[in-house]
Amino acid sequence: MRQLADLLIKLVEIRQKSDKIKVNDVECLKHWRHSMKIGTFARKFGLNISTIRFYVNNGLLTPCKIGGQYEFDEDSVTDMQKILRYKQFDFTL
Repeated sequence: MRQLADLLIKLVEIRQKSDKIKVNDVECLKHWRHSMKIGTFARKFGLNISTIRFYVNNGLLTPCKIGGQYEFDEDSVTDMQKILRYKQFDFTL
């Protein structure tokens, strides 16, 4: 799996040189092997997928999107922990 991720990163870097891909996509692929899909992410926090999508659509979570699917990394986990902490103090969105 790691070799596949490394290969994908190299391919993206090559394509990036020809301006066919965004810099952000390279950063997303670097964290790809340590990320989780939306369902796994939602279960980790005991939330519905629709709740996670709501946070993404409102800019509170900024996961990478690879192949049309959200990939949530450790930064997303930290952001979600902050959101839940703020909700405990009755902060509104």
